[in-house]
Amino acid sequence: MKLVLRGLLAGLCLLVLVAPTARADITPGDGGSEGDPEAPPPAAAGGAKGQNLYAEVGGVVVDESENGSGAGGAGGGTGALDPVGDWSPPPCWYAPLYTPKQLKEEMEHTWSLESTGYQWDAQQRAKYADGGGEPGTYEDFNMAKSDDGYWWDGYVPEGGAGVPGALECDDGPFWVDTGDPPPAAYANAVTP
Repeated sequence: MKLVLRGLLAGLCLLVLVAPTARADITPGDGGSEGDPEAPPPAAAGGAKGQNLYAEVGGVVVDESENGSGAGGAGGGTGALDPVGDWSPPPCWYAPLYTPKQLKEEMEHTWSLESTGYQWDAQQRAKYADGGGEPGTYEDFNMAKSDDGYWWDGYVPEGGAGVPGALECDDGPFWVDTGDPPPAAYANAVTP
């Protein structure tokens, strides 16, 4: 165990010592890398894996000549990013959390426990599984649109359940098509 920890620590130290500075001064879609306008534009991707969102972009140019010099910015150097002003995140927010399949599994599991009561379960089934004809209802959890969007729901960060306001994002899951902004009615919905 000690040998594994020492190896991990040594690897992290080496990574910190040789990690180059990355620059993002090339606009995606303006050609390839610096000095090669004929190269294909960098790739971009993103999505969700469970409750985790990810984003990827290509086209990062590495310039080791300015490492530690502070060149390229007033005040110079690299370091931790700090928010401007005294901003802090809200106690809860709405974010894309489920694919149709994931929401279906989650809701059907909850219904199988029979712990939420018949009336609530029936209302939820009518909204997410049996609906579709009424505004604000869906058919089969929007399975037909599996590749076209996500179910958004209230999210409370780990350790934030006791914070005042943490339980205010309780409107239940709602659908947002990929590329569309969340409805304006959800004040704490994340946006780009």
